[in-house]
Amino acid sequence: MSERFSLSSYLHDPDERFCRPAIPEYFRDAAVVYTSGVCLNNGQDHLTAGYGVFWGSGHPNTISRPVYGSWPTNQRAELLAVRSAMRQALRDGFGKMIIRTDSMYIINSFNCWIHTWKENGWLNKNKMPVSNRYLIQDIDRLRCHLPIFFQHVRAHNGVFGNLMADRLAKHGEGKTTNLAETV
Repeated sequence: MSERFSLSSYLHDPDERFCRPAIPEYFRDAAVVYTSGVCLNNGQDHLTAGYGVFWGSGHPNTISRPVYGSWPTNQRAELLAVRSAMRQALRDGFGKMIIRTDSMYIINSFNCWIHTWKENGWLNKNKMPVSNRYLIQDIDRLRCHLPIFFQHVRAHNGVFGNLMADRLAKHGEGKTTNLAETV
């Protein structure tokens, strides 16, 4: 990693005051990344979706990608953004990271619901299979190698990193084609 993109440049974020919950002491020196996913016409026909991962202005890991497949959703896009960020962090040797997102689905999935899903054989509270199970399980496996703190940031609140991740996700959504996704 070049001097310009060193870990230390991503440790202290002035937007931290807009995020909840507060960062535990263990994660004070963790890399910070913003993720977002969008889906046009979510839940309807003719869906297009995309996701974005924002590491910082000009950072080489910042990405914008489409979500392929026959039934993209905003939740799937959010999960793909998180998984991409984690894979990048592992590849680049980060020891721990903070993922900031405006998605309560992500926050609740990994901070609350996942424990019950595992205990219930991956069934939700309505005894139905958990949606996006394969992506959630993949992210959970990655967490065994990379401690993650999921932090919520309110959407459309002027937080630069969140605004950029959302912009990247919308740009990725515009790239969507009918190609088969390789997951």
